[in-house]
Amino acid sequence: MSIACTFDDARQCWEASEVYDLLTGLYSRAYLFGRLEKECALTRRHDDPLTLVLVDLDDFKVVNEALGRSQGDLVLAEVGRTLASLVRETDLVGRTGGDEFAILLPITDEGGARILIPRIASGLAAIRTSASPTGLSATMSHAGISRSAGLRNAEDLYRAARQALDGEKRHVRALEALAPLESLALSFASRVGSR
Repeated sequence: MSIACTFDDARQCWEASEVYDLLTGLYSRAYLFGRLEKECALTRRHDDPLTLVLVDLDDFKVVNEALGRSQGDLVLAEVGRTLASLVRETDLVGRTGGDEFAILLPITDEGGARILIPRIASGLAAIRTSASPTGLSATMSHAGISRSAGLRNAEDLYRAARQALDGEKRHVRALEALAPLESLALSFASRVGSR
């Protein structure tokens, strides 16, 4: 009898993991991509906009290294709760892997997504780890891609969002690399100007 219960429990856990990410409670990658396919089909049929926003936590590896994986898992769970609290009931939020999350915004164009993105950034910046309440927090890079941009299917939509996210990361890193040079140039200009 207990073996049957164990198998039933395992089956229920497995079925739940097909729909939900067990760490964050958000939708799983598999479920989210299945829904993305359906939403793309509805978008084509009704000519409604559809936007996919990818959220990638910046340098999350630092959290795991500094505080340990268990604290990192707590941060990921809090990120999940925060993202879920910031979207509409009709939106879908899922964890697509590691420290990457996806938000599917039906009947929303890219402009609507760009209104949501600063709220997400503020919400994530407010997350503090319990082991370091004043130290490490969750910050993000992001990309919003509108379905109405002529993309054919869910795979194309995700690929375009991923490329935009990677481009955003390269842009931010380039700006961060330039910041010390700009500071040095301003410092030099002010010294030269004061002579």
